[in-house]
Amino acid sequence: MPASGFNHWDIAAGKGNKPSPKRDWRSYNEELVVRGEFLLNVRPFKRWKRELKKANENKRGRPYLYPDSFVRWQAVWHQWVDYRGLEGIARALKAFHLIPRADDYTTAWHRISKMVYPKSCRAPRNWKWRQTAPG
Repeated sequence: MPASGFNHWDIAAGKGNKPSPKRDWRSYNEELVVRGEFLLNVRPFKRWKRELKKANENKRGRPYLYPDSFVRWQAVWHQWVDYRGLEGIARALKAFHLIPRADDYTTAWHRISKMVYPKSCRAPRNWKWRQTAPG
């Protein structure tokens, strides 16, 4: 059940027509604020040069131009925005001087598609996706 104390499935199952009066608005509002902080986390931009220097330390071939933390940040946004949209976001961040350079959509695609996710983030092979909320 969400922290707000309201369960849509109870109404759908005929368990009542009114939401629970025990809604904890303070914690629900904080959840929404934390979600916004997650989506617009600018920490990767602050350590851009330091992270790139470390990534390119003993690298052979062409050096990386974008740090892994930025690529992970783009991967989060890719859940809602296509690769060309990611390029547009990167251009806007560069225009606001939050990042030193903007990648194009092919670079974002190459880096995001080659990301290795920890086993804890992967669904098991026999995973069955199911809807957990209405809509």
